[in-house]
Amino acid sequence: LVRAVDVMGGNMLAGLRNGDIWLRPLDGGEGNVIMSSHNDGEVWGLATHGGKVITSGDDNQVIVWDPEKRMKEASYVVTDKAGEHKRGGASTLSSKPPNQQSRCVAAGTDFIAISGNDGTVYVRANGDYSTNVATLTDAKEWNEVMAFSPDQSMLAVGSHDNNIYIYNTSDWSLKGTCKGHSSYIMAIDFCTHNNYLRSNCGAYELLFWTM
Repeated sequence: LVRAVDVMGGNMLAGLRNGDIWLRPLDGGEGNVIMSSHNDGEVWGLATHGGKVITSGDDNQVIVWDPEKRMKEASYVVTDKAGEHKRGGASTLSSKPPNQQSRCVAAGTDFIAISGNDGTVYVRANGDYSTNVATLTDAKEWNEVMAFSPDQSMLAVGSHDNNIYIYNTSDWSLKGTCKGHSSYIMAIDFCTHNNYLRSNCGAYELLFWTM
């Protein structure tokens, strides 16, 4: 949908509902996108992989950016299905269903993980961001942070239900649940040898876990 149009020299500028700005010659031709963005609510997720920047937000999109070109490389829909909150959720200005409002994204060597405002985690293979490899649904509330272990064997998911869920990336089974925080998980970090995980929460607790 076109939301705004203007003419500059021999070109037409068109602002679209999806956040793109098109520059199109008035004398014909397809034109090209000169600017892109997320377009509904806020941007929550940010990760890097292979020199690219990956973002996710309230608009049900995962966008891959090329920082050298300062351009959007590609964008992908998170999910076409509509899901409701399990229990609570982060505030939002979006009108989309909670599971389409992405809250965090994590990038590993082989996979990326995107989490919705309902706590659902969608796992995609790097290079094929449009197809689900696995869907993880153990968290009881939305997840603010996720991280892959340095050896890529585990994915840690920090939830607002005060727990950290550890998954085996070999088959996406639940390896274990770290319980002990008295508030929502704000940050997690693996050690370089994959043996320990540290985390902090909304109650300012710093805990260390043996993997």
